[in-house]
Amino acid sequence: MTTHQPEEIFVPHHQEPPADHAVTNHIVWEAIRQINLPVTVYEYPIWLWDQYPWTNMILSNQSFWAKLGTGIRSGLGWRLIRELRCAVEIREILELKQKALSQHRSQMQPLLANSQWLTLGDLSNGEFLNCFFQNYEFFHPVKVNPATASKQLSDSTANTAARSRDGF
Repeated sequence: MTTHQPEEIFVPHHQEPPADHAVTNHIVWEAIRQINLPVTVYEYPIWLWDQYPWTNMILSNQSFWAKLGTGIRSGLGWRLIRELRCAVEIREILELKQKALSQHRSQMQPLLANSQWLTLGDLSNGEFLNCFFQNYEFFHPVKVNPATASKQLSDSTANTAARSRDGF
C-alpha cells in the first residue's frame, strides 16, 4: 500500500462470519491506519448472502433455527441493504466471473468421492451460489480520511470481537 498508494481497496465485509474474512478485513484496516492512507475501502459480502431474504430458510442445509438466528442478528437483511450503497454492473463479465469461481475447485466440486463434502452449489439448494451471478456487485463503500482511520479501525475491531463472541 505504501508503494502503490491505491485510491481504492476491496476487502471482505466487516460482518463476514468466517474468521479468515474477518482477519483480512482487520489487517487491511490496520495497514490503512498505520500508513495514514486516504483511500476508499469497498467492503463486499460473501457469506452474508446466505441468509433470508436472499436464500430460503426452509430449503437450507443449515438448521432452520440457526439460519433464523443469523438472519435476526443481521437485521433480516436490512442492515446489509442499508450498507451496500454502491452497485456496479457486471453483466458484461458474468461469464468471466463464473470461470474464475470455477477455479476454486474445493468450493465448486467435491474433492473426495462418496463424502459429505458440500459445495457452494449445495448450500441453500443453489440459491446461495446464484447470489454471485447477478448483474450487479454490491459494496459497502467507506471513504477513509487518515484522521478518522483509527476510529474506523476501532469500530471494525469491535465488530470482529462481537462476531467471535456471538458466533456470527
